[in-house]
Amino acid sequence: MNNANKSILCLFFLMLCYISSTAQLQVVADRADATYEAGELMHFLVTSPTTGPLTYTIRYDERSAILVEGTIDVVAGQTARIPFQEFEPGFVLCRVTQFGASNLAAAAFSPYDIAPYEEEPADFDAFWASMKAQLASIPMDVQIWQHSATNLSTTYQVNMANIEGRRVYGYLSIPNGTGPFPATLVMPPFGSGPNHVKPENYITEQTGMMVFSLSIHNAVPSTGDFNAYQPNNYDQKDGNYYRFGLLGAVRAIDYIFSRPEFDGTNMMVMGVSQGGGLSISIAGLDQRIKMMINSISALCQHSGLRYGKTMGHPYFIFKSRTEEGSAAHEANTVEATKYYDAMNFAKRFKGPSLTYMSYEDVTCPAGTVFAANNQLTESKVIFHRREEGHDSPDYWLGRFDFIRTHFPMTQNAPVGTNTTTGYQITASNDATTAVNTPISVTATMTLNGINQTYPVYWEKVSGPGGVRFNNPEQANTMVQFDTPGEYLLRITATDDNFPASDAKWVTLVDYVKVIVQ
Repeated sequence: MNNANKSILCLFFLMLCYISSTAQLQVVADRADATYEAGELMHFLVTSPTTGPLTYTIRYDERSAILVEGTIDVVAGQTARIPFQEFEPGFVLCRVTQFGASNLAAAAFSPYDIAPYEEEPADFDAFWASMKAQLASIPMDVQIWQHSATNLSTTYQVNMANIEGRRVYGYLSIPNGTGPFPATLVMPPFGSGPNHVKPENYITEQTGMMVFSLSIHNAVPSTGDFNAYQPNNYDQKDGNYYRFGLLGAVRAIDYIFSRPEFDGTNMMVMGVSQGGGLSISIAGLDQRIKMMINSISALCQHSGLRYGKTMGHPYFIFKSRTEEGSAAHEANTVEATKYYDAMNFAKRFKGPSLTYMSYEDVTCPAGTVFAANNQLTESKVIFHRREEGHDSPDYWLGRFDFIRTHFPMTQNAPVGTNTTTGYQITASNDATTAVNTPISVTATMTLNGINQTYPVYWEKVSGPGGVRFNNPEQANTMVQFDTPGEYLLRITATDDNFPASDAKWVTLVDYVKVIVQ
């Protein structure tokens, strides 16, 4: 074969590769942010390289019942439309299948109005106060030795006493040099194998913070725990395995506060997946946490399946139905898991937060993450990914920006010169006014310390009467109320100035509480 023929064959092969990589079965919501008001008609748009019938299902998540299913004929290269309406706040997933190929798209309906399906237990605070008192009665019994060191940090392996004869295991990394330092607790993702939890000294060296990387299991992290997640009597409020994990986190915070290198104030928590849900939970459980970062979080909206809706990992009610099959066990599970639902902890956290969520996440569905996030009523930033699954690519670097915003001393971290501070929103202070007496509400948005003019919208979250804004689409506006009582107002700003191919955007949210007399 001569060189000319080889070149033609190579070009033909490359063209085939390009066609096969770009001509695929696709489904996407007909709006760039895949977000609609409840009751609004939307369409999923389907394209295929192949002419022929296509089946579809629409459901809240992959463990709930199918809401709509059907078959449509698709012409290659042409867009077909699947109409859908959802009348309650939540997310749906549309899965299309044709000749063995499959694709998935998500749509959100009034996501900022997604609320808990169940009331929290009346004794929620009393239960956790008793658990923390039980832990406090046990001496810490700290065992610590050096694990490793670099020219920038020193890492120690630590274990301490937990309740019921268990131990708390983890790694503490401390910057070399003169403190005091802020600190963060890193909560672990799901898993229990050897080295599932590792030292996080790279975070220490990127931020200049003390970092405690926590295991929730009763074994040295390097060996793993063959009895992890057992016993787990999740139909009993004091039998859930996560009780050990959350109390272990409290113990780790106790220990950080005992260290002379800690600055005594600036304590935060962060985590991904299971670690994200645990981060929300410990932020609400322990008031020493000043800031919280979570990503694609588990442990949210456990009771969803009871109402035929979306539920969060680890799917307690689904497990009850498939493993126990008893109505009594399911009812007990609903009640008991309320004590371990991140939604109920979230409303107790009073500090800034950063959340990452992925709309096509079938492991920790976005609707459950929103349910917890909606209970956070302080300044917060949310990164949205429309077409990401159980992943959060923006998290790994973006969290450092948020840390530098709220813990300014970390801008002098020993590694790197990146001083970007990410997004921040600050609304006006809570206020008191009289009926029909206008007051001013304001908000400032920044990106890397520079003021921004993003599109905004003010609205009432709660309150007994009507609220009228002079212009709800201005960051600084006047508002008045027609009925006495307590009101919660929310401003939401959106930055969607990203390439369309990224399919992402950022919202900045803050709240103002107003007492009307």
